[in-house]
Amino acid sequence: MRVFISFLTAFTIWVRLPPASHACDSAGPTPFAVDPALQGIDQQPPALGVVSVVRVQRGKGPQWEGCSYGAGSCDGAGYIVLGGAATDDMTEVDRIGYRFTLVEGTPPSRFTVPPPTFLPTVFDGQIWLEWDDGASDDQESFDFTLSLVAIDVAGNESAPRMVRIADDAGGCTVAAWSRSPRTQGVPIVLLASVTMFVRRRRPRSPE
Repeated sequence: MRVFISFLTAFTIWVRLPPASHACDSAGPTPFAVDPALQGIDQQPPALGVVSVVRVQRGKGPQWEGCSYGAGSCDGAGYIVLGGAATDDMTEVDRIGYRFTLVEGTPPSRFTVPPPTFLPTVFDGQIWLEWDDGASDDQESFDFTLSLVAIDVAGNESAPRMVRIADDAGGCTVAAWSRSPRTQGVPIVLLASVTMFVRRRRPRSPE
């Protein structure tokens, strides 16, 4: 029974983790380069629709882990996940470059607006921006607006889109890692299975 509960706990933690490509040991922005050979062939700009904030993940202080109190290597990692990544008729989604411009407001103290053109991490139609938010539970609030322009490998540019990114560190606006649609209901199902198992194993009271 204890082994089964341990498996359930480990599985629940696993499904809540972000994809491996979003690990906190990021090497930094990947440079974007236009392919001159495609400039005379591809003249269709990327399609960039409405860009929205999917979630904001802030850095956190050391946490209790079992019987010890320690810090993890990713505790200070902050993430801004934007929905609505651009698509293109000839450029793969993960090869589309972006130009970010700070329009107004103040980003987090350690957040740096990405370089003029770069290749962000794109996963499941979402753009991931990472920064060192500090391994602390005392994070500052922020509110700023970015302008995004998508650029395909031929150099064609989309129309700019604005996205406001805000987080009230004193409130409850920070979202935890969300599960993918395939695993969203799995922990609940497993928990229900454990409950039924325990009930079946419970000895009957003497009559």
